[in-house]
Amino acid sequence: MRTALIVEDDKAIRDLVAELLRELGFNTIVGAATADEALSLARGRDLDLVVLDYRLKEGSGIDVAERLRALPGFRAPLLVTTALPRPQAAQVCAEAGACECVPKPFDVIDFLSAVQGCLEDSPAVAV
Repeated sequence: MRTALIVEDDKAIRDLVAELLRELGFNTIVGAATADEALSLARGRDLDLVVLDYRLKEGSGIDVAERLRALPGFRAPLLVTTALPRPQAAQVCAEAGACECVPKPFDVIDFLSAVQGCLEDSPAVAV
């Protein structure tokens, strides 16, 4: 069983990402619109992947990434989505410690490939 957390303040994008993750075999998918909600959902949960929007209405994805990594036992790979131009996106993703960065609007094939890349590179996830 695979579990994912989607941190995205746009419900339509959250729903689309959830649908795509189901296609890749994720059984449990939880969604958060805020940093606090994301942290609450991540606590004590064994996550296989976090899909994190860089720009949330209530703060930065980098802040959320740092707060998630500070949780005891947290080891899930982070895939960051962003509307920033590619050069800035690459910098943001490096700062967040993301396994992959997907620019918005994203191509479905690119997104699915990025998720697969995160799962293959993560020692915490059995592919």
